[in-house]
Amino acid sequence: MLKDQQLNNDTDPVREYYRLDTLLRAVSAREAYNSIYRQPVTRDTVAELLILRNDVPRSLRACIEDVVGQLEQIANTRSHLPLRLAHQLNVDLRFSTREDLAQSDMQVYLTGLLARINALADSVRQTYLETV
Repeated sequence: MLKDQQLNNDTDPVREYYRLDTLLRAVSAREAYNSIYRQPVTRDTVAELLILRNDVPRSLRACIEDVVGQLEQIANTRSHLPLRLAHQLNVDLRFSTREDLAQSDMQVYLTGLLARINALADSVRQTYLETV
């Protein structure tokens, strides 16, 4: 329940600002936010920064792009599924926009991303870590 409340908009703009600011500080992204946006913290820009910005190393998109690169380097004849899942996720994040995030239910969107990341992790485990 608390997790759901943290993802929903807060009707109090002051409380919403401090929640978002705390989130940025918790992931050490406040300085990056200030240098990129140069505007007050908003829910849409924080989501864009942490999910879609490839120029922010801690963003989800940057991390997935790194995973794609690592999987390309260790690819073998059995690597089709993890590569496909990683590339699909990377392309979806690459072509998503701030407007796409704003129009989606953040809880549903993040749950979907987490399910895809878990599927990718399972595929990597099965392909590279389990004996044949």
